[in-house]
Amino acid sequence: SPPDYDERSHLHDAFTQMTHALQELAAAQGESFEVAFPDAAEKMKKVITQLKEAQACIPPCGLQEFARRFLCSGCYSRVCDLPLDCPVQDVTVIRGDQAMFSCIVNFQLPKEEITYSWKFAGGGV
Repeated sequence: SPPDYDERSHLHDAFTQMTHALQELAAAQGESFEVAFPDAAEKMKKVITQLKEAQACIPPCGLQEFARRFLCSGCYSRVCDLPLDCPVQDVTVIRGDQAMFSCIVNFQLPKEEITYSWKFAGGGV
């Protein structure tokens, strides 16, 4: 899978783990967040500087949050690399009328209902 997807998951998990560590440290040692935060900030800077640069988006591409899976064995989440980007097609619709959009993908979609977001270009007539 493209490294930027995995990097996003690892960064999200690092922030989550750091938040829990700060809460535990403050509770266990009676320290305030003001004392524990500088060390946590330094650790997060190290995590961020080790991230790989995101690759350019070459269709098909796109991050699908519904594909995120939590892996208990490693205590982190991972995004499954199933892009749901469709070719761009211009559609003209009179204001107030309806339009139907569809997209065919080369993988199995879950049977439960899924919400899709469509992006629209501005400057309508």
